[in-house]
Amino acid sequence: MKITKPYSYFITGAYMIFVAYMSLIRLEAPGHHSSPPKQLFLNLLHIPGYALLTFLWINCLKDTDKRTLYLSAAISISYGAFMEYCQTFTGYRTFGWDDIARNALGALIVVAVYQIRKRVLA
Repeated sequence: MKITKPYSYFITGAYMIFVAYMSLIRLEAPGHHSSPPKQLFLNLLHIPGYALLTFLWINCLKDTDKRTLYLSAAISISYGAFMEYCQTFTGYRTFGWDDIARNALGALIVVAVYQIRKRVLA
């Protein structure tokens, strides 16, 4: 595993702060609920959001061996689970296993793409 330039960590850290902010803010006015299409859209945003986070971690660790890919996915999925846990303290957001599953799906899609790409180019 090679360590890359510090700006990669800055970009990844800044994105993680953005994810934390978006995970913990109040999305609706008190007493109002999202329409089903809007809620579906917001739920599906977990997939590309955590795919991007996994990609950024792979870029930080600057390697595409299996260990790095799985470590990057594990960091992203763990961070997503932590954000879900933190939502329980807001009073207006809730913990959801389905959100963690979508986070994991996004992370694992990136791992799969890297592994397929490596096999095709080998």
